[in-house]
Amino acid sequence: MTLKLHQGHLDAITVTPKYVLTGGKDCKVNILQTGTLNPLHSFILTDPALGFNSILGKVRAIALNDTEDIMYLGTLGAEIYQVRVNIAAKRLEKPKKLVNGHYSPSAKYTNEVWGLEVTPDTDKYITTSDDGTLRVWDAKLRTQI
Repeated sequence: MTLKLHQGHLDAITVTPKYVLTGGKDCKVNILQTGTLNPLHSFILTDPALGFNSILGKVRAIALNDTEDIMYLGTLGAEIYQVRVNIAAKRLEKPKKLVNGHYSPSAKYTNEVWGLEVTPDTDKYITTSDDGTLRVWDAKLRTQI
């Protein structure tokens, strides 16, 4: 059996007892039924109506929690999203960005972090990268400010 699920590379696949999830460079996520591989739901991260607002929504990692109602998506844009999903109803709630990092669209560079400054008195640190941004982070909250 062959299924054409993505335009281009399929970079992420996760199999659970109920579902097969795929994600690709086309920014698309497919949810199939395990065993039959019947399509149940699909969506594209770059659809503005979904609210992902990814810098680059090419899917590189995909997972479901144990109750299979929360999906985690890692993108080529150095982001991890959490989104509640109702597969039967084909609905997603507004995604929550859990992590974001530096990303440069340049094929020449590797998105390395080139600068780091730690401010121990405020539990903040600052990073710079090939992407041309300066980012301020909160060490205690483990989030970008």
